[in-house]
Amino acid sequence: MAKVKMRTISFLLLTLFVIIYGILFLTTDYINDKYALLFVLVFALWGLLTDVLTKPNKRDDNNHGNN
Repeated sequence: MAKVKMRTISFLLLTLFVIIYGILFLTTDYINDKYALLFVLVFALWGLLTDVLTKPNKRDDNNHGNN
């Protein structure tokens, strides 16, 4: 159950940061092309690691349902 909460919070934070990044990218000149590529890579890595590290196990789901 803790993995599900961590996964949800992480994806919500990731979504929030991507929205903020998009607004900053469109409205300011602070983020240039090099920073844009760096941020995209960081966000992609964050999403991939969150998906891999917090994936619920089927064995845990079956054991939790039997209690």
